[in-house]
Amino acid sequence: MKRLLSSATMLLAAILTVAAGPRFGTAGPDAPMILYDDALTINSLEQLVKLRAQRYILMYQNNCDPEAQKTGVINPGNIANALLKTEGDQPQGWGVLDFETPFYEMI
Repeated sequence: MKRLLSSATMLLAAILTVAAGPRFGTAGPDAPMILYDDALTINSLEQLVKLRAQRYILMYQNNCDPEAQKTGVINPGNIANALLKTEGDQPQGWGVLDFETPFYEMI
């Protein structure tokens, strides 16, 4: 599953590359931002660094708030504790909560 997610992340980076056109990879307020959670190879990581891509924090439901799957309520305290464990007390950048069940059914 992680490989699938990583592949999807690299595909997103490729789509952003095409959408950005000639501005891609340039600095400035109009330059697009690429976010990634993992790099598949050293070469892809080097490319992401060259493009000033930023890593995002990925918090999985089962790792940070497994009770949410039963209750349908996300506990911010559990997420904060998991974030402290994985990223320390000063996390930086973007983040994604990967919560699926039962939230897909609720949407």
